Amino acid sequence: MRRFPLVLVALLSWMAAASAQSVQDTQAAVPIGGADTRSLPLHSSLPPMFGASLFSGPGVTAQAAAVTRTSTPAPNAPSQGSTAASQLIQPNSGLAGLLPGMLQGSLSGAAGAAGAAGAAGLLSQVAGAASGGQLPTVPSTSVQPPVGLAAFDPNHVMAPGDAVQVHIYGATTLDQQVTVDSNGDIFLPTIGPVQVAGTLAGNLQSVVATAVATVYHTNAQVYVTLAMAVPVNVFVTGAVVAPGQYAQLSTASIITYLQSAGGIDPNRGSYRNIEVLRDGHAIAHIDLYTFLLQGHLPPLRMRERDTIVVQPQGPTVAAEGDVSGVFRYELTRPDTGAELIELARPYPDATEANLIGIRDGRPASFSYSLAQFRGVRIENGDVVTFTPDVPTNVMTVQLDGRIDGPTTLVVTRQATLFDILPYTPIDPYFSDASSIYVRRVSVAQAQTKAIQEAMQRLEDTVVTSPTMTAEQAQMKAAEAQIIFQFASKLTDVKPEGRLVVQHDGHLSNVRLEDGDIIVVPSRTDLVLVSGEVRVPQAIVWVSGADIKHYIEGAGGFTERADESRLLVTHPSGEVIVGSDPPIAAGDRIIVLPSADSWAIPVIKDITQIMYQIAIATGVAIKL
Repeated sequence: MRRFPLVLVALLSWMAAASAQSVQDTQAAVPIGGADTRSLPLHSSLPPMFGASLFSGPGVTAQAAAVTRTSTPAPNAPSQGSTAASQLIQPNSGLAGLLPGMLQGSLSGAAGAAGAAGAAGLLSQVAGAASGGQLPTVPSTSVQPPVGLAAFDPNHVMAPGDAVQVHIYGATTLDQQVTVDSNGDIFLPTIGPVQVAGTLAGNLQSVVATAVATVYHTNAQVYVTLAMAVPVNVFVTGAVVAPGQYAQLSTASIITYLQSAGGIDPNRGSYRNIEVLRDGHAIAHIDLYTFLLQGHLPPLRMRERDTIVVQPQGPTVAAEGDVSGVFRYELTRPDTGAELIELARPYPDATEANLIGIRDGRPASFSYSLAQFRGVRIENGDVVTFTPDVPTNVMTVQLDGRIDGPTTLVVTRQATLFDILPYTPIDPYFSDASSIYVRRVSVAQAQTKAIQEAMQRLEDTVVTSPTMTAEQAQMKAAEAQIIFQFASKLTDVKPEGRLVVQHDGHLSNVRLEDGDIIVVPSRTDLVLVSGEVRVPQAIVWVSGADIKHYIEGAGGFTERADESRLLVTHPSGEVIVGSDPPIAAGDRIIVLPSADSWAIPVIKDITQIMYQIAIATGVAIKL
């Protein structure tokens, strides 16, 4: 049996001793970029969500979130003064006056559940106030205009409950504030009802003046202004900081309502999938990225008891590096690099996109040119770093076979096999640590190219060689048929690119390449016999038995077998050729055909290709 590699024993012993250390200590001792999910950046270190700057964040307190706002004046309420939405609860109003208003607003309508929770919080505050503490102050939701600007938007649509200040002088005198009634009218003495509901606030002057002119044909001057607008109560729910019912002017945008609710939760809420419900039906789907990037919002006027629902956040991808927008972006289907490039806007010198993310449940890293990245599918949680044309210093190495640890490592490009082995915990009873090998993409490509070139030379020889007689032509036809059949069998042959790192019990500390797969074979007590034997099969290994024992166990050689060149492949990938090589547990014996057993000359060249395939794949192709 082959000698167990001394270097690997030392490494596994070091690994057992290191298992008592902390993860940080163990990882610091090995110069790699990271292992398993530790190779991915922490969520807290990622850039902010694109769109979060629209809102002030969680600045709305639970106290403000709990209180719902009522806007419609009670029957027989005085027309003068501020609405309930703009009132402040005064410390001297007492518990009797405080509780009914809060509970009525909090428990009304579709916001009952959220309002009940808010009311419970307020009751506890009130109880504290009763014991000597200060009574809570309910923040105002009325929109106060900056000094020097008009108090109301001229595009405000008049509705029942709005207050209008009317001045008439000349033929008659009137100075009165009147309220739009439930019919949509305002009543003016000596003139009667004037329909104003649905009229824009900027057109009030002409509507009232026209009505006055029907009674006073001359010398009646009219001056009309909007004194007070009833806010529109809208429910804001979903993934926002403080769900609840909020009141704003009818001209307020959806962004104003979202800001009233503390904004979209940047960890849960979608900036691209916001629904507006009216009577339980969706009337609008809003993508705030359209506003952020192009300044467009849908011309939507909110109505009483509408509901704004912020849906759960979609897949997000972080863009870093040489881009004008370092943010986490929410994506829409299909999620490709082209969408991220459009959002993040890389600078002109950015030519590379380095991606780190999870693929098939494992951390992985990829590097693309910017042109290639446009067609690459990106997934939730990916982090893409745009860089100028400079090589990245990380690569992905996988572990396969009988191992008991992480199967994917993101490592530096300077990493070697000995750097990785401490991250490869194994069970010596099940794992054949003495047979570690590496599967490498570049080796597989070289093996594939060598086989294809050999086949091409073989085909060229048959096609270009001249024929002088009918017998030679018949031989050429037979050769062509054999080559065609052989070539058809090669379509399923895939060289695995096995890199032998073990020789005579010694392990080589090879430099690793991106995409390498380090394989730790399972320990086995079998020997596989295939090729030119009568019964290809697996046979139990017997200590001290020679190769003839296993050939006889497989029924013996066929008449075409090449008994002088038997191929023995060790689990490590090391290949021995001879008539009587030693056999160990886990070996594979391949018996190839002899060229002398065929009358067709081209068979000799084919058998050489078969040897190449057997070494590259461990598979014997039969003619």
